[in-house]
Amino acid sequence: MNAATRAKWLRFVVLILGGGTIYKLANIKDAFYVPMQQDMGLTHTEIGTMLSINAIVATVLFVVGGMLADRFETRKLIPVGLIGAGLLGLYMATFPGYNQMLIIYALLAVCADCIYWPALLKAIRNLGDDDEQGRMFGFLEGGRGVVDTVVAFSALGVFVAMGSGAQGLKSAIMFYAIIDIVAGLVTWFLLSGGTSKKAEPAPAGSSGILEAMRVPAIWLVSLNVFMVYIVYCGLTYFIPYLKDMYGLPVALVGAYGIINQYGLKMVGGLLSDKLFHSPTKYLRIGYLITAVVLIAFTWMPYQTLRHLGRHHHLPGHQCLRLQHARRLLRPHG
Repeated sequence: MNAATRAKWLRFVVLILGGGTIYKLANIKDAFYVPMQQDMGLTHTEIGTMLSINAIVATVLFVVGGMLADRFETRKLIPVGLIGAGLLGLYMATFPGYNQMLIIYALLAVCADCIYWPALLKAIRNLGDDDEQGRMFGFLEGGRGVVDTVVAFSALGVFVAMGSGAQGLKSAIMFYAIIDIVAGLVTWFLLSGGTSKKAEPAPAGSSGILEAMRVPAIWLVSLNVFMVYIVYCGLTYFIPYLKDMYGLPVALVGAYGIINQYGLKMVGGLLSDKLFHSPTKYLRIGYLITAVVLIAFTWMPYQTLRHLGRHHHLPGHQCLRLQHARRLLRPHG
């Protein structure tokens, strides 16, 4: 491997680092949904509204982001997006009010989806030729999954180390913010020597879109994506459900959120490719398993499991004392 190839893959690794951290602050609910309620005083509705604002701004500005990526150097856009998100995270760590949080989430969409993401895709494309595109984008998604999981578990460790309370949440948010800022600074220096290739313009006009809308398979794939995202978004609310209904510790449900949102997507890719050898077969089996699990959760006796879980964490002598106290308090007659 010559020096140019090593430099190319080093830049690629740095881009993966940024791609795996840029969305952490906007998606902090994945691991810290319950602490956001307890320590920041946010309700379910307020958290949902913040996420909706983020998604709406991102959707509107994706097109603008593509124009920016064509007009400005990726070496400038990528650090601006990362450092901007990091600075917003430092402000978020002060626990501002709900109205300020709405503004933060809107600006996080600007930094991540308008400034950073289109520039990242262009930078990845510029790193390799046409024969390397599929491999590079595959490595990008796999690498982002690894970085997502490692960084999220590290933040959860910071949260637990700082007491699993308000100070822990502030420290975890600051950890995410500092990672973004460091990734932005590193990207600025390492992308400086990169070459930029001019992308070929895509054919203009809406005829291609109208032609695609006439293909039934396009609608079937769209329906599959829609259904997957329904389940994906719904699983986020399993975090407060597990805490409130089953009485699980905050750190444990946070670990569930990380595995659910980041860890499983790495496993899913391997299962689809290596075990089932067919995305269609994998989706079919995945839907069936999901339906069975959701039905099982509906009928699980959460009161009994929560009661057992509470006693399971008590030392033996405390369990005996609790049982003795209950016998004394039991009404006689």
